Amino acid sequence: MLGIPPALPMMHETDRSLTEIKILAMCAAYNRREVTLAGLRSVHSQQLPASVKVQLAVVDDNSQDGTIDAIHQEFPAAFVLKGTGSLYWAGAMRLGFSTLWNPEQYTHLLVFNDDCQLYPDALETLVATYEYHAGTIPINSNRGLVVVGSFHDGLKNVPTYGGHVRHEGLKPVMLSIVKPASKAQNVDTLNMNFALIDRRCLEDHRLIEDHFTHGYADLDFGLRVHRHGVPVIVAPNYQGICYRNSIENTWQDSSLTLGNRIRHLLSPKGLPFVPRYHFLRRHAPNTWPVFLFWPYIKLPVSHLCSRAFSVLLNRHRQTR
Repeated sequence: MLGIPPALPMMHETDRSLTEIKILAMCAAYNRREVTLAGLRSVHSQQLPASVKVQLAVVDDNSQDGTIDAIHQEFPAAFVLKGTGSLYWAGAMRLGFSTLWNPEQYTHLLVFNDDCQLYPDALETLVATYEYHAGTIPINSNRGLVVVGSFHDGLKNVPTYGGHVRHEGLKPVMLSIVKPASKAQNVDTLNMNFALIDRRCLEDHRLIEDHFTHGYADLDFGLRVHRHGVPVIVAPNYQGICYRNSIENTWQDSSLTLGNRIRHLLSPKGLPFVPRYHFLRRHAPNTWPVFLFWPYIKLPVSHLCSRAFSVLLNRHRQTR
């Protein structure tokens, strides 16, 4: 662990005075220095009331591009943890939470992705949404509240990350992203690209379960807390821009060989078997076997059918 400062850095302030809120703002980073620095600037420059204080924290998974040194230079008050190089997102957030979270010091945890480009009032919107709903919705004092921000890709007015609702019936783990509106909306789970979680929620619910390495972890958290009565709320409007990850050189990239696609499918950033098994067993207890094996069957079948169709099409063109 590197350079843990003793005090919370002050953020940009406005004149408004609210109940004091102390936020630990935490993200994971790995070998994309400029992206990470831009993301930290985006959070650090948020326009906030004087009563809201934010402590930046980064878990860097042993980047080799100078990310850690650059963070120390530009954000000397930020907490920085160094990983092993094999943590991936879930492992990094698990390490950061277990090391840095202190419910006696912070009232809220803000989880964010370093590639999100936040609007200047993004965090203020989440805080205001939290305060409004915490004061008007009957909430058990031990349950807490989660507020999630939404993002778009900057090109189309469609959400890329945010809150999700689950389908009913035989598809309980089929999720649909919710487009933000002018008013807050209740959802079933969330992407942790930008989410504010109050400490009451974290007293009874683990942020990241041990089963997960990269994907599923944030969706699992949302579904778990929602099932136990914790409101998960999408804040009004978009909070910024965050692009969907490219499918190039992933299991969804049809230009790769079948072997490479299967390797990517089973990798931590694909649909690894063990995390998928635990996610489905917990959230689709009656139908999990059907969903568990489906992508591992579908990928080779669709790949081979696509290749066969291409061969037949080429032969047809050559005989014309």
